[in-house]
Amino acid sequence: MDRLEEVLADLAAEGEVLDALVAPLDEAAWRTPTPAAGWEVATQVAHLAWTDEATVAAVRAGQEWERLAVAAAADTGALVDGAAHAGAAVPPSQLLERW
Repeated sequence: MDRLEEVLADLAAEGEVLDALVAPLDEAAWRTPTPAAGWEVATQVAHLAWTDEATVAAVRAGQEWERLAVAAAADTGALVDGAAHAGAAVPPSQLLERW
């Protein structure tokens, strides 16, 4: 296994662990605050889903990546927080499917 395959295998394993932790949670548990101020479990998972999607956009280097790059240059914190909070606003079942 080459280094890229190792990294991808590690990423997949980490995703499986996270799935096992959050899949059985009820709505109230998804809304549990985390150490990140203003972020709940759902916000954290939405952030991970968004960063995966942003990575795909970067690899494709299309219009979505250009939009993200412009938004990040203007205010990275607002972009990241906004995406995480918007993603967390859906029901947990939809968020888990997205993740």
